Amino acid sequence: MSSSRELPMTIMTGSRYLAETFHAYGVTHVFLMPVCAPRALMEMERLGIKRIIAHSEKSAAYMADGYARVKRSTGICMAQSVGAVNLAAGLQDAFLACSPVIALTGRQTTAQLHRHAYQEVDHIAPFSAVTKYNVHVSKPDQLPVFLRQAFRESVSFQSHHSIISNKSLVSESIQYSPESRSFIWQEP
Repeated sequence: MSSSRELPMTIMTGSRYLAETFHAYGVTHVFLMPVCAPRALMEMERLGIKRIIAHSEKSAAYMADGYARVKRSTGICMAQSVGAVNLAAGLQDAFLACSPVIALTGRQTTAQLHRHAYQEVDHIAPFSAVTKYNVHVSKPDQLPVFLRQAFRESVSFQSHHSIISNKSLVSESIQYSPESRSFIWQEP
């Protein structure tokens, strides 16, 4: 069902969408290990979001927890696929304290999953014990829905944190209409 009035659509990369969303939710810092989502980090820095490089994935989770507690808003931590399990271990304290933290991990492309690719491990199971909302983004059009839900879950009734595991979606293009909050993804 289409309306008679077409709303303007903005085309942006997934990196830009991630940065814009974090900025819209008031995120000022992200805590991570180097080499995580470099394009997204450049977009975040353009919007004034600072990257804080951690010594380990667990440290990034602890720092996001401290940030969330002090700022009283959602903290963000990120890790590559290889460090995802270490990140999960660092989220235990935040989980027990009901601190709102969102963790983002990298992931092999869909074509590489379940083929014993280099350092492939399941991300759902390790995070299940320490997260309230745990999803794997396998298609570009899932990212906006899952990311907004992660923010809602992180600050809902009993705050806990969320994990979003995704393939390399940050370079793919989307069209975004601010008025309708709708998305159309375009794969490169």
